[in-house]
Amino acid sequence: MVGNSDMWLKKADEMLQMAYRRPNGGSGAVQFATSMLTALYGPESAQLRQFRDGYQMIVKKAESSGVLDQDVWRHAVAAIQNTKAELESGLIVGLRAVVAGEVLV
Repeated sequence: MVGNSDMWLKKADEMLQMAYRRPNGGSGAVQFATSMLTALYGPESAQLRQFRDGYQMIVKKAESSGVLDQDVWRHAVAAIQNTKAELESGLIVGLRAVVAGEVLV
C-alpha cells in the first residue's frame, strides 16, 4: 500500500459520510476525488484522466438537462469509493516501490 494510505482511507470515509448527508453537494466530493486520484495514481494517470473526462461529459450534458449537481456528486462519490476499495485491496502500490521494482528487474 501507499505510505500514507491510512490517512487517505480515513479522509475518504469522512468525505463519503458527508456526501451521503448532503447528496447534492458535489463540489467538495469532486475536489477530494481529484486530490485523492492525483496523490495515489499520479497527475498524468489514466484514472485521473478518466475522472476528468467523465466530469466534462456531465457538465456538457447538464447544459441541456440542468441536473449538474446530482450527477457530479454521483461521479465523484463513485471515484472515491472505487479508489478506496483499490487502496484497501492493496491494488494501489506506491510509485517508489514500482520504480524500485523495475530497476531491480
